[in-house]
Amino acid sequence: MSLKVAREMEAETETRPGHDDFPALEEKIYRTIELLKSARESKAAAERDSQRLRDQLEQREEELDVLRGEMISLRKEREEVRARVEIPVGADAAAHEAAARAEPRIAELLTGATVRQLRVVPGKIVNFVIA
Repeated sequence: MSLKVAREMEAETETRPGHDDFPALEEKIYRTIELLKSARESKAAAERDSQRLRDQLEQREEELDVLRGEMISLRKEREEVRARVEIPVGADAAAHEAAARAEPRIAELLTGATVRQLRVVPGKIVNFVIA
């Protein structure tokens, strides 16, 4: 063997990790693997939490839409309803009409008007169609 080849082999063995360095490298590799596993688990947990929050947000938005619809219908009802009266359960249509006519606001609206049609749904509504 020539001196040049011997020096190259010696330099090569010096640059390669020694036998004593393998356990340290192996430990670094295991720590890296554990860190990657931990990061993947954290990412998966974050994605699950994110999806759960998106689902909750979607559910809340649906509930909000329902509440907005109810609010709009209540506003319309408030604008359309002239008065409210309480009548005992089981009262007939005549009792409903009498209670409605006795209400001051309704009596005021009916003064001087001709009732063309009367609709009574017991327990729900008394509707006067006037001309």
